[in-house]
Amino acid sequence: MNRRLAMFGGTFNPPHIGHVHAARAAADSLGLSVLWIPDNIPPHKELPAGSASPAERLEMTRLAAEEVPGSFVSDMELRRGERSYTADTLEELHVQYPEDELWLIVGTDMLCTLHRWYCPEKIFRLARIAAIARDEGDLVRIRESAEMLREQYQAEIAVVEAEPVPISSSEIRAGLYHGTEKWLPERVFAYIRERGLYL
Repeated sequence: MNRRLAMFGGTFNPPHIGHVHAARAAADSLGLSVLWIPDNIPPHKELPAGSASPAERLEMTRLAAEEVPGSFVSDMELRRGERSYTADTLEELHVQYPEDELWLIVGTDMLCTLHRWYCPEKIFRLARIAAIARDEGDLVRIRESAEMLREQYQAEIAVVEAEPVPISSSEIRAGLYHGTEKWLPERVFAYIRERGLYL
């Protein structure tokens, strides 16, 4: 039986509760199997000094993915060893899983800039989009962007509402030992403490 397989990419530096809520909401509402893929070097930014190593980010991603039934993790972008482009990864997934229906999980900011990504037409040809909205303001922006992308690329976009999590990975790194552990999956936080990350 064919799966609905969703690529969920990011630096996951570290993966936090917001990532877990987004993956779970997409999986539950759309019946997706979520494939978490830590990127090697994101095309739009450099990883900040003091970041976890690729192997550590991969392990933290595995621990976070355990919070979402039916999730699994791939190191395909880390193995590629270059800048990570979603279009290339989706193409590789299409070859690897030709019978599956591919999806891409994105947040509001990502959806609003998707038309400026590398090879957007390839992204929309290969995958449907699960756009995660965390509040009413997100819903308005997502609907506007989705309409534009449907007209321009015939994109197939489903809007998914997820529980709001008012924190980012950079904020977690900045204040990891000042109460932000509540925003991390328990096993991810234990791993960070054990490895002495983000000090």
